[in-house]
Amino acid sequence: ARGLPAEARPQCGAMPAGGGLQEPLLPRPAKAGGRPAQAQSIVATAAAFACFVAVRSVHPIVIDISKTDGTLPYGKATPCVVNSAVDIALGNGIALLVGGLKGLRQCWDPKPLKVFSAIAILYAFGDFLEMQSMSVMGGAAYQILLQSKLLVTALIIWGLRGQRQSALQWNVLLTIAMGMSAFVLVDEGARGASGGGGFKPLGLLFVIAKVFFSCLCAVLTEKYLKAYKDMPIYAQVAQLKFSWFWVSLALTLTFDRGVVEQGFWTGWGAPPGGGAARW
Repeated sequence: ARGLPAEARPQCGAMPAGGGLQEPLLPRPAKAGGRPAQAQSIVATAAAFACFVAVRSVHPIVIDISKTDGTLPYGKATPCVVNSAVDIALGNGIALLVGGLKGLRQCWDPKPLKVFSAIAILYAFGDFLEMQSMSVMGGAAYQILLQSKLLVTALIIWGLRGQRQSALQWNVLLTIAMGMSAFVLVDEGARGASGGGGFKPLGLLFVIAKVFFSCLCAVLTEKYLKAYKDMPIYAQVAQLKFSWFWVSLALTLTFDRGVVEQGFWTGWGAPPGGGAARW
């Protein structure tokens, strides 16, 4: 290199023009607090999942408790209507408190509102069918039939997304569904069949339709909640509940003659109020 002209000598630290290193030789240090943040996210997800499982588990129990002589004394879908109205008020109230008028406008953004309203219509039909099925069968029978949700959801994901389950995953889904059904059957047999807890073909039709609507909504909701992930969750819920409220109210006034003739709040007391709170 000493015999070469100065401009031709390799310079210390210089890199060739076309093939230099694109990455540093040493790895960049990890950002402080990355793992704790990830751990917090996992804990929050696990807590939300546990809360969801607990709420869904007591669902048939609350509806069964609210029965009088095996029938629902109130309008079957009225708890759904009340719940939707409360959720709309809470979502808009939180948006106003957290983000002011800008946050409130998010709850009424027309683009995502159209998407969530379409999904909410299906949700409202699913809720209506659920209350109809619970009015003609007991909670145990309902829970047994509801175990098909796992398999139906997997089939819908396969059809809409092309995401297939492996043989092991199908075995796990079938085992869980059969295990839960066996558990409910044993528990019901130990307590003895009670009036209104039996199996009825009409209830079967309602549950099958409910399962399809519920699974389809779950897949669509997951897709669009992630598509509009920049929106706060309370704004998304407020948008979902908007058309949910109106469709539930329309179904109640159309198919529940008792509500039309005797009034919306007929038969309401502590058990129906608990049902609305659960919703």
